[in-house]
Amino acid sequence: MKHIMISGATGYIGISLIRELVKEYQVYALVRKESDLSVLNTLIDKECIIQINDDNVYKTIRQAQPEYYINLMGRFIAEHSEDNLAELLEGNFDVPVRLLDAVCQAGCKKIINTGTYWQNFNGENNNPVDLYGAVKNAFENIIKYYTETLGCRCITLKLFDTYGPNDKRKKLLTVLAEMKDGESIDLSDCMQKVYYCHIKDVVSAYIATMGLLDEAKSGYMEGYAVRDEKPVVLKDIIMKLTKIANKDINLNFGMRKNRKREIANPEGIGKTIPGWECTVSLEQGLKELLG
Repeated sequence: MKHIMISGATGYIGISLIRELVKEYQVYALVRKESDLSVLNTLIDKECIIQINDDNVYKTIRQAQPEYYINLMGRFIAEHSEDNLAELLEGNFDVPVRLLDAVCQAGCKKIINTGTYWQNFNGENNNPVDLYGAVKNAFENIIKYYTETLGCRCITLKLFDTYGPNDKRKKLLTVLAEMKDGESIDLSDCMQKVYYCHIKDVVSAYIATMGLLDEAKSGYMEGYAVRDEKPVVLKDIIMKLTKIANKDINLNFGMRKNRKREIANPEGIGKTIPGWECTVSLEQGLKELLG
């Protein structure tokens, strides 16, 4: 049985991916000491849960002998400040670099990294929306070192907006889904176009990428976008959700300012994964979100 190691394993995408992978693979999870392991403990053995705070993490990873490494670790901070800068760097660069080095030193050659469309303001390469996107770009440069010097193969999957049932993240669609009749929410004009990808399709994208790495040559490095063909205006998605939910929510559009470097239209950012496509329609996905 092939061994897969995953960082960010207790997050929404991590747990969803592990649920699928354990059917065919031996999965090892890299977690923080303070992580909530209640769900993870029902999916994999405790011996397969590795504390990244442990001084022996290099040794433990070597013993696990991972063939694949999936980096899902990340800390999203839209606007950095002197108060949260250390947290942003630790979650998106400092710890991920250490874990990347550990798995590569353990002989792992197949790496799936997780990027973001926030790395591409105005659809341009190397033009991050914010410091979060800039750090993600910097981490990809670190990966390049390992592909060049150790012959690792890496594919970065660029995520857009993701959603699905049982999502505990305080993302917009989840917040709206939990609101009751008569409640109000202040929003921007919501006229920007967005890609929303259902968690089932996100999981299938990572699994499809594993197959691509199996065929890739030493030193291979590529990036793909996990998205549908065409983006949709955010306001239209919000209205569709409230219609399906049959909720009378006060949607106060235009009461909040857009972000300083809002991506108005992400169409065309990144090429999609060969042989993969979104299969869950927006309407079907919203119905699942609403339960």
